Amino acid sequence: MHVTILDDDTALLRSLEIVLTDLGHEVTVFDDPEVACRHIRSGSALDVLILDYMMPAFTGLEVLKRVGAHLREGCKVIMVTGHGDCLSPTGLKGERVHTVLPKPVDLDRICNIVGRPDR
Repeated sequence: MHVTILDDDTALLRSLEIVLTDLGHEVTVFDDPEVACRHIRSGSALDVLILDYMMPAFTGLEVLKRVGAHLREGCKVIMVTGHGDCLSPTGLKGERVHTVLPKPVDLDRICNIVGRPDR
């Protein structure tokens, strides 16, 4: 599976990249929302998009508004946030958000949500 991760926390990016790559996923990471948006709009096939909710340039929801039309129907969107009490998973379903996870991210939980790639 193709997983793209956007977060301004480089330690989290690296951890997720290592864990998901070890599971057999193709992982692309970004710490800049503009660059990530360009990548997604370029037509990259994504199965999973992991977004930080709050970043300096703009929020994960703003990223979704910019790239939502470029995500295929079955793409899972996972929002991670240190502001968990501000986000309701059910309130984000209309934004195509599959799951909201609090930071610090439980790596086992995110691996279970992403799943194992089909081989």
